[in-house]
Amino acid sequence: MFDHGHVRIHSYCGACGFRFDPGDKIVALVGRDGSFEAARPAGAFAAACHCDNTHGHSWIFCRHIRCRQCVGGPESATLHADCLSVFQARSLAVDAESSLARLWIAAAWKSPWLGAPALHLLPSVDVLAGLGHAAAAWNLPQLPQLPPELASMIHQRSRHSPLWRYSLVSELACALSEAANCEIPTVCLNSVECWQRGQPLKTAKATHDCADDSLVRITIDSRGIQRIERLPAEELQSSVPQLQSNSITYVVEEAKALIGVKVEFQLQYARLILHPGSKGFKIWDTPSPPSLQKWTINPTIPPCRLRTIHLRNCFALTFFVSSGSTLAIHGHTRQRPFAQSTFDTLWPLQQRFAAWVYVPIPKGIAALGLRNSRGPFRPQTNLLVYTESAGAVFMGSSPQRGFAGTEITQSPVILAYQLPRIGAITSVWVYSDSPTTTQSPVPPLENVPPLESPSFSSLTLQHVLEIATFHDAETMMCRGVLVRYENSSLRALGQCKLGTDIRRDIKRPTHLCYASTVMVHGGRELRAARVETSNNGAHQHNEEGWTCCAMMGFLKCWFSHSELILSSSNEI
Repeated sequence: MFDHGHVRIHSYCGACGFRFDPGDKIVALVGRDGSFEAARPAGAFAAACHCDNTHGHSWIFCRHIRCRQCVGGPESATLHADCLSVFQARSLAVDAESSLARLWIAAAWKSPWLGAPALHLLPSVDVLAGLGHAAAAWNLPQLPQLPPELASMIHQRSRHSPLWRYSLVSELACALSEAANCEIPTVCLNSVECWQRGQPLKTAKATHDCADDSLVRITIDSRGIQRIERLPAEELQSSVPQLQSNSITYVVEEAKALIGVKVEFQLQYARLILHPGSKGFKIWDTPSPPSLQKWTINPTIPPCRLRTIHLRNCFALTFFVSSGSTLAIHGHTRQRPFAQSTFDTLWPLQQRFAAWVYVPIPKGIAALGLRNSRGPFRPQTNLLVYTESAGAVFMGSSPQRGFAGTEITQSPVILAYQLPRIGAITSVWVYSDSPTTTQSPVPPLENVPPLESPSFSSLTLQHVLEIATFHDAETMMCRGVLVRYENSSLRALGQCKLGTDIRRDIKRPTHLCYASTVMVHGGRELRAARVETSNNGAHQHNEEGWTCCAMMGFLKCWFSHSELILSSSNEI
């Protein structure tokens, strides 16, 4: 029985799959050698990265990501206390111990192998099942009969309701109660022809010859490994690039790289058993990643989770940056037009200090400049985006140092980055059909204002067809400006939070006017600006301090997550 050392507290519930909120009562399930050992009440989930250790026992609950004692400690899963109560009430297992043992498998085996990166995949919610539970609880028998569109709207507007957690855990309890133990507990991965959760295992008559070029693709969802399949290499190479997913990830490896890897089955679940010394595999968000040998920047990528953005499917990119480092990147597509969903995946502390850098690419990217570097405290990534209609857009830190030593990739197809467990993105890579790279220094920028690690953007005010300004809903201070030109190109300045902030549009503007100011927030003085646009040449302001820009010259912006400074090259 485990009674000392560290017990890892995770940030997502092993039963419902949702992230814990500060104050949620939690329970730790602890296992040893693959078997369930004990359930430990762990107090309330804290906003900061610490745990409640007032329990009076010798073990220590821990949330520090890089804790070495947790690595050597027992395997654990963390649950909402009320999710555990619902599961135990709905479970049909013969006794409480059997019920917890089955729940342990479901919670621990969300990880595709022991020590795999935390994936935090979004659970798939059966909306009609959830409405059925609500109908039974509140005597609303017609609720499950709503049209799918209305049911979806109810779910979208109540995503954080305990109803959906209750529904997911109830379904899990029912499924685990009915699941039978697997007759073939462990096999070599290379002997698996096909397996899907809930379906019989199909094995080859003999282990495949690993000298061939076949591939193994493992599909992973919020419940763990969903599917294992063997594919000919040419099938993957000829497949159409897929959009990235926040709910499903994939391991795609050559069969010869999987020698010695086994797969274990229990109940409805599967889990890989790695050979000694293996650190695992790269985990992609697309089922058909390009061959790593074809990347224009070809580092030796260690086992990690990789996100991809198919640039030809995007009309814009949003970079979430903090202190000169990039935290995440969102590709705006017709299916995912707003960046809020990617922002929601950041940790709460990251969200507080993240600036949104919006880069429109309506006609695609002609070339992309990339430089990964190591800052004094964290990794930094600088990017130059070249479009045929709008020219070059800089994104990164310290532009005053210039951009020498930058790799320029022509006709980029895919942007990929290593998703960190916590902190900033460590590396970004570019894939191109015709990889031609050149070195291109960019002149440094001067006169950096006194902001902490600011981002910079600029745009011309000539030939403007339409201007959209974005304003904070509380203060109405301007956060960003988006300009459409007569040639249909777009340029963004500051933070343009599409679908989040208040937006004001004006066509055929004659003036853009701004008034710099200082706000006091949290005891700090913050630089800010009010921005107004006009299509009436004879406009005026009731207050002093306004700078009025006719549609000529340049508008420049230095900004962080909370501050913004504007300047212009032509004033009237």
